Amino acid sequence: MKQIMLYCRAGFEAEAGAEFSALAEKYEQWGFVRAQRNQGYAIYETYQEEDAEALGLVPIRSLIFARQLIHGDTINFEPDDRVGPVLAAISELGPFSDVRIETLDTNEGKELNRLARKLAVPFKKGLEKQGKLTHKTDAPVLHVCLITGLQAFVGLSDPKRHSPHINGILRLRQPSKAPSRSTLKLDEALLSFFTPEELEQRMTPGMKAVDLGACPGGWTYQLVRRGLFVSAVDNGLMDESLMETGQVKHYQEDGFQFDPKRKPVAWIGRNIGKGRRIQWPENPPCEWMVCDMADKPRRVVHMLVDWFQQGNTRNAIVNLKLPMKSRWEEVETCMDILRKEMQKGMVIKAKHLYHDREEITVFVGYPKI
Repeated sequence: MKQIMLYCRAGFEAEAGAEFSALAEKYEQWGFVRAQRNQGYAIYETYQEEDAEALGLVPIRSLIFARQLIHGDTINFEPDDRVGPVLAAISELGPFSDVRIETLDTNEGKELNRLARKLAVPFKKGLEKQGKLTHKTDAPVLHVCLITGLQAFVGLSDPKRHSPHINGILRLRQPSKAPSRSTLKLDEALLSFFTPEELEQRMTPGMKAVDLGACPGGWTYQLVRRGLFVSAVDNGLMDESLMETGQVKHYQEDGFQFDPKRKPVAWIGRNIGKGRRIQWPENPPCEWMVCDMADKPRRVVHMLVDWFQQGNTRNAIVNLKLPMKSRWEEVETCMDILRKEMQKGMVIKAKHLYHDREEITVFVGYPKI
């Protein structure tokens, strides 16, 4: 098996492939990308099987544009027998902790959902007959991703490194009281970037937060429902029900010009990245800053860096709106700025979330030490 399949949002195949290619080249595991626009996936094909096997262990959380990573091969089959060729292809593999019959997140993929459901039972029975299923949770997961009615990508993922969600998608319901659908972006970010235990440590009721570009309050809603007190900064109007909670103070100001300081705080300094011991700033104006303002991504990144250098927050989540062209190159530039300017040891995470569109979501925070 020499191929790695990367699920992604339709239209971002080139970015998923370019990011993975850069990672593979970094570790001298050579190959090439095969991707077509709007097909919902990219293939990275290596020249050596051992390279593909090693790349198959890349944690999905370390990739920005890929939703799921599978190590395997493409298989063709006939209409009257779709199960047999797959079982034959994995005859020397296994056992598996689970089997997932999946389709791509495209209009064409959705048309195959009925077929996927129809094949699920015979696939599982065939695996059980071969003794290929196990209760050991550390065994690999078998994926059968239907590309067309006569072609599938069959491969494995590591349960310790893969996305636990079908198709790599965390699906959330729109809260009935949330004032906008953008609320799902912050909700997904918090659930994707942290385990429940990590989030409980970083975000507790009573904390202070600043939401830049808040109106009408989609992101503020997520903070309020978790018990935070929010300074909502936007020239627009906030949702009345959020204001009635008593947890929100609205500042009708430009988010880029907002100064969160209410009293002098310890200044971290500009010589970050010099190996200084990392400490949480004492008594910062807020524990969280979130930002969903539509502006050039580098401007948002420089603002984010400034917030930490000024000791204004301990954690931040921002959205970076991507340009129509050279999206991967822009992401590389923004991430390089963060890695260079932020203090050594800071936690930096980025993901093209399911509820994102032409944007990525970035978390930066101090480590819990």
